[in-house]
Amino acid sequence: MLAGSGIIAVLGLLVIYGYGTASDSVFAYGVQRFLPAIKVGSKSVSVAELREFSKFVKQYEPNTDESYISERLAAQAISKVLASSLGLNWDASLLSEASFIKGEGESFFRYVVEPQVVANALKMYYNAEQIDFASYQKAERILDDVLNGGSFEEIAKRESDDTRSGQLGGDLGFFEVDEIIPELSARVQEGPLGEVQKKLLVSRYGYHVVYPVETAEKDGTKFWHAKHILIQTKGFEDWLETQTTGIKVKYLKN
Repeated sequence: MLAGSGIIAVLGLLVIYGYGTASDSVFAYGVQRFLPAIKVGSKSVSVAELREFSKFVKQYEPNTDESYISERLAAQAISKVLASSLGLNWDASLLSEASFIKGEGESFFRYVVEPQVVANALKMYYNAEQIDFASYQKAERILDDVLNGGSFEEIAKRESDDTRSGQLGGDLGFFEVDEIIPELSARVQEGPLGEVQKKLLVSRYGYHVVYPVETAEKDGTKFWHAKHILIQTKGFEDWLETQTTGIKVKYLKN
């Protein structure tokens, strides 16, 4: 009985210590990895992870309020909970997104790359499900117009929501594979060169009519030349808010 009471007392002291300490010791972090700071649905974010995220944020935004940092980390956790509930898997996209974003370090990967990939997975789910059906129909009509002999360049100038390339007839110029969003890069590399692809590409932005034009090589580096017409979807943020309303968040420590 006394031994059991002693164990409970020690655990209680560890909890008090873990929630109260700002020590950077291995022991402190070891304790804090077992203590929840934020509960998001059935998942929890540990005190140690909250501290690590806070340090990462303050490297770039030193005056950021701790409550705001907690809210940002909770928002990332909410997106993960929703993506998991929809059966989405984002692991395969992590490395290509890291190459595109071009950052370094474990914390950058964990707190910038992975949240971006999760957000992209949700956007592509929204677009693949054709929830904004009007935009999907518009993209299909444009693809049909191009495949039936319409001028790609003139249609891009008139219809593309990528106004920068649209002004150039949809021309993206020459690029390396990690210089455009990974899903568009992968589709361009599928080819065939010199032909408009017969299927729309679903990306984080919406729907693309894709035209891989040619490749070139300079100093041993391969470059791709492509054109596209983007029809951007609408309504994602409203849909996301509706989907996440039921995910409860409880803050145990700021």
